[in-house]
Amino acid sequence: MEGSDGTHGSPVDAIHPAPAGFTDAQLLADPILRYFHFAHLPPSLQVTSIKFYELACYIIDTLPRNAERSVALRKLLEAKDAAVRANVT
Repeated sequence: MEGSDGTHGSPVDAIHPAPAGFTDAQLLADPILRYFHFAHLPPSLQVTSIKFYELACYIIDTLPRNAERSVALRKLLEAKDAAVRANVT
């Protein structure tokens, strides 16, 4: 898929743009990080979602890459999704 800037990205990149705070290397190592994006949300939901993004950053920066870190990120994503849905009115 060719983007408007002439680059080739996957359909997932278009649907779930990764947060700017993660490097390409981090996204390659842990693709789940792209689901911590929040810029597309209305401001009232961003305030909730950004806290989970910040915790994902903390996990990536402080924990060694292993199976348990992957579980932590997956469960954090589940919690983020539930918290954002809880705030949808």
